[in-house]
Amino acid sequence: MRAEPARRWDTSTTQDHGAVTGANGEGARSGRRLDLAIAVALAFVGFALTLVAVERFQTPFPDNDVWFGTDIPRLIANITDLGSDQSRARVHPLSPIVYLLPRIVTSPWAVDDGVLVKTVMGLSSAAWLAATYLLGRVLRLPRLDALLLSAFATSTGAAMFFLTVPETYALGSVTLLVAFGVVALSERRRLPTWVWMTASAMTLSITVTNWVLGLLATFRSFPLRKAIRSSATALGAVLLLWAVQHVVIGDVPFFLYPRGERGYISIGNEDHVASAVTSLVFHTVVAPDVAVADAESAVQARTFTSGIVVTAQGEPPQHGSWIGTGATLLWVALFGAALIASVRRWRRRPVQVAMLFLLGQLGLHTIYGAETFLYSLNFVTGLLVLIATGLRTWRRPMLGLLAAVTIASAASNLTELDRASDLVDMNDAGLSVDPTG
Repeated sequence: MRAEPARRWDTSTTQDHGAVTGANGEGARSGRRLDLAIAVALAFVGFALTLVAVERFQTPFPDNDVWFGTDIPRLIANITDLGSDQSRARVHPLSPIVYLLPRIVTSPWAVDDGVLVKTVMGLSSAAWLAATYLLGRVLRLPRLDALLLSAFATSTGAAMFFLTVPETYALGSVTLLVAFGVVALSERRRLPTWVWMTASAMTLSITVTNWVLGLLATFRSFPLRKAIRSSATALGAVLLLWAVQHVVIGDVPFFLYPRGERGYISIGNEDHVASAVTSLVFHTVVAPDVAVADAESAVQARTFTSGIVVTAQGEPPQHGSWIGTGATLLWVALFGAALIASVRRWRRRPVQVAMLFLLGQLGLHTIYGAETFLYSLNFVTGLLVLIATGLRTWRRPMLGLLAAVTIASAASNLTELDRASDLVDMNDAGLSVDPTG
């Protein structure tokens, strides 16, 4: 492994960072226990917030596939029915067995399907919020900063719109947070090879394209030959688990030959490129004024059973509301400062990996996916690393700015979430919804 000197960032504001970075002594052990307790508490908060958010929908789980391109009915079936359609496993390799595991475990009891789906959603959100806090800590943020970073993450459009519905990208985002945590932790201690292989395999297991992060982390941290061996082993582990899954569940598509994805590819479309950039930079944090479109004109119209789709694709970052406009302007300031700080600290391994990951995601989604907002839970993980870098560089002004963005984006995103759910409810009730938005 290429070992880098354990150069310390400015630690004047992070005296308690040793709780999760391997410092010795009873104080460090107590700190780690405290961090674990906070993470568990946040997990309960994440679980509860998801259930509360679900209840805000008049129709908790829309029966038409209209929510920003998500496959809600399919995923509900995947959670509750062993014989359901597993066709999307071609890009989500191990998601079938992961989502069916709760049903298998609870099979001796007559657990209601709705309860099971809500439980899976709550557990996904719980893991996501706990992982967000722990990522902040391994990035050497003080506990207050890590908690604020977690609050910010919860307030984003990505979290509010896609942790409140059954969606595969929730768990995929958790695997990315874990991988970024491994990268950050590796700056201060030599990690066993199996840790890297496990993190790499996790990124591949839920969403194929997320393996980019596993590969970036591995090749950034090991000599070429060792990186190739480690990545091959991670791939082999996923292949082995896929084979077991195939035996247990039955007909599951092979993920190394993703047939049927050409319909999601759009090359040379300038509008799509602009939409991808806008979605990653702006919509991930501050959701735009939600629009509706006629399903017949949607790129993925064949997947929709409803007359309309709720969409953010092609929507500009500016808002019709003052709170949305204010949240966007505050986010621009925060993102700009975080980006400048990250460029200044480019030599740091987490910064390099995060920026390359975001560039890779941007490149991918300029040609792939009809609704870029759908992938925002992936984007937000890299943005969190950049924001943490900004906090490490200019702590006081960044804390104030981060708090302001958190409050403003939460208010704006809640408004748009309610509006989007109302549009879905109106459509499900057979009421007229203007496709022009």
